[in-house]
Amino acid sequence: MKKMNVIVTIVMVNFFLILSVLIIVNATKPSLNISTLPIITVTPKATTKSNACIVTINGKSYDVTALQITHSGGNVFICGTDNTSIFFRQHDQRFLDSTMNEYLN
Repeated sequence: MKKMNVIVTIVMVNFFLILSVLIIVNATKPSLNISTLPIITVTPKATTKSNACIVTINGKSYDVTALQITHSGGNVFICGTDNTSIFFRQHDQRFLDSTMNEYLN
């Protein structure tokens, strides 16, 4: 029983040492400066379809509901949000101007 108490004591001491280190590390981290975060605006236009998937790319709203099924890259759309960065990872401005006009909302 005495050996068990020693083991428990060692485990508890180690636990509190690790916990103390974690608290100190978190206390010395610089705080998040909200003013340096990017501003993202979500401005999808209203639609008559209740299950429509509206995304924003470069400030324009597109109804990509049909593309959710037919898109060659799969359903990569995050409906109701700005998908500009996602779009331009795979496509260029010329593709946006030439192909996406039919999906303008």
